[in-house]
Amino acid sequence: MNYFLLSILLFLFSFAASNSNQNGNFLVITDIHIDENITKNGNRSEMCHLDENSGNQTPKEARDAGEKDAIGTYGDRKCDSPPALVDYMLDEAKRRIPKPDFIIWTGDTAAHIKYTQKELLIQ
Repeated sequence: MNYFLLSILLFLFSFAASNSNQNGNFLVITDIHIDENITKNGNRSEMCHLDENSGNQTPKEARDAGEKDAIGTYGDRKCDSPPALVDYMLDEAKRRIPKPDFIIWTGDTAAHIKYTQKELLIQ
């Protein structure tokens, strides 16, 4: 088949598809990285988890360490997604697309948790 004929067929197919009355609502969920261990007093350099220093820090000490404020309810850009953010996202998706025709969930929901070799051996 030559390229000209293929081009014509692709054009006709795209034209027919664009004039179709069939529309669908898709919901795509990807890369949510749920982390239940995020805390408002966490250390951003430790994925918003508590470390031996962050749990006892005052807001001034956190600012002095380079952290402007506490981790928000919906997390921080340097951390994975806390459950509150995932719940909000799903509620909002339900509000905007109450009955999706198709859901694409690509996975990748695991948190980016750093483990030391000692922690892995204990588990």
